[in-house]
Amino acid sequence: QNRLAYLPKVVSEIKHVSKGIVNAGFDIESFTEIGDTNVVKRFIEVKAVLKNSIRFYWSRNEIEKSKELGESYWLYLVPYTSKHVFDTENIDKICNPYKNVFLDQNEWMRQIELYSFSK
Repeated sequence: QNRLAYLPKVVSEIKHVSKGIVNAGFDIESFTEIGDTNVVKRFIEVKAVLKNSIRFYWSRNEIEKSKELGESYWLYLVPYTSKHVFDTENIDKICNPYKNVFLDQNEWMRQIELYSFSK
């Protein structure tokens, strides 16, 4: 909301989607400004990460939504201390995390920690 404060009509349309739709694949529906007054939708997934150890869990649904939305999908990594105090000044904002996290095995290490079984 602070980023778009100069566009109050746009700010009023920002939605915390995950409060009502838990399987949307993102948490917030916001906007990216293009030029002075034009905007396009921005879909934001928010993950809290320990400040000194960046690690998060990303669901298959979130990954697929990121792949589908490409440059419109953002991953916000919000650092916190061991006392759960959030450092909102140092949020790592990653555009197109499917490309810049999931596919980037040089920068990001991934580990499978959950399996699904069905019959």
